[in-house]
Amino acid sequence: MSFAITGLAFMLAIAIVEGNSGWIEAGKYKFQVFSTPVTGRVAQQKCSMMGGRLASAVLRDAEAVKKIIDGGYVYGHWTEHHMPWIGLGYQNNRWYWLDFGSWNHATTAWNVGEPNGKLVGEYCGHIWTTSGGKVLLNDTKCNELTFTYICEK
Repeated sequence: MSFAITGLAFMLAIAIVEGNSGWIEAGKYKFQVFSTPVTGRVAQQKCSMMGGRLASAVLRDAEAVKKIIDGGYVYGHWTEHHMPWIGLGYQNNRWYWLDFGSWNHATTAWNVGEPNGKLVGEYCGHIWTTSGGKVLLNDTKCNELTFTYICEK
């Protein structure tokens, strides 16, 4: 079963796990959430140094998402600095997953009016929470803001 970025169940499955010292197995993937806010570029580098990448495949795998939910890794609401970077980038006039997995812009759960920043250099994606509690995607500049991040391998 393919898991497209629709609805929001996949994002509700991701949590900020303070003090997590290891990789969590989820389907055929492993993920780890890091609670220290860094820029998007630094997050990419840190994941790479651990042999991984910013999370993208784990967010599209129904089995992995189910394991994350069943494992109790669901946290409440994201806060300002707990809206993690994920493996979503923009290049050559298109959005893509950093693992080059299948991308469907029409079914992606973007925040209202997003993505809107390609002309001002907003080339990285992160999870965004609305005031109503919906968890969506947002584009922003990769080197200006700091957020937590989710790595996978």
